[in-house]
Amino acid sequence: MKSIFAFIISFLSLIANAQICIPDSSIKKPGIYPKDSILPDAEATIHYEYTLTIIVPTDTEAIVFGNKQKVLIDSISLFRKIDFPAWLDIVCDGKCTFAAADTGCALLRGTPPDSIPDTTYVMGFVTKTFARLEAAPTVQFTQIDSIKGYWTLHLNNPFYNGVDQSSVREREIRARYGQGRLTIRVNDVRQGLSEIHIYAINGQEFYRQTMNSGYLHVNTEGWPGGIYLIRYVDGGKSESVKVFVF
Repeated sequence: MKSIFAFIISFLSLIANAQICIPDSSIKKPGIYPKDSILPDAEATIHYEYTLTIIVPTDTEAIVFGNKQKVLIDSISLFRKIDFPAWLDIVCDGKCTFAAADTGCALLRGTPPDSIPDTTYVMGFVTKTFARLEAAPTVQFTQIDSIKGYWTLHLNNPFYNGVDQSSVREREIRARYGQGRLTIRVNDVRQGLSEIHIYAINGQEFYRQTMNSGYLHVNTEGWPGGIYLIRYVDGGKSESVKVFVF
């Protein structure tokens, strides 16, 4: 009986410590991957998982006490999510903290409900670095970094709340980025009366075009990487969506 009990405890321990994901072994350079990327689409009511690979450097340069210094990294944590949908989370073994020189992984995981219409999310994340000064290794500090990168994720839900939205909504704007161009789709365009405006995050207008059909392709070659706001205007009505260009 004792041996059976010990086996059960050992088996439960293996389950508890099982690795939830496998890092991409082809990636060698320190960083969090994918970087500034369009993720595979999510489908309403279907479980979504996508693996992130985290490679932690042993040292880096940072501004500490007002000066640029070489610092020795103890660990890095995925500290805070930016603009994540409520249904999506970052899941890690432990507390999403990775030691220096480690190669680890995390999962973007969740199940989008059918109560959300087709949506494009532009999400970011913030890291927290625990480190020491190379010149004075006993001086430890914590640095909360700015936003490290963005992921764009599109949710497909053709039957919002079980109803075909083509007969319910007056308008819906969608935008996808890939291969140096934006593809914009708008339902119920009024030819010659509907306009698309594209703004950088600082408010600068990069593009304006009257729509003559429900699709518009915009060449983004030469545009600075970052978040752009695409605004659809039709008379006194408007609708906007964010997209990341890189």
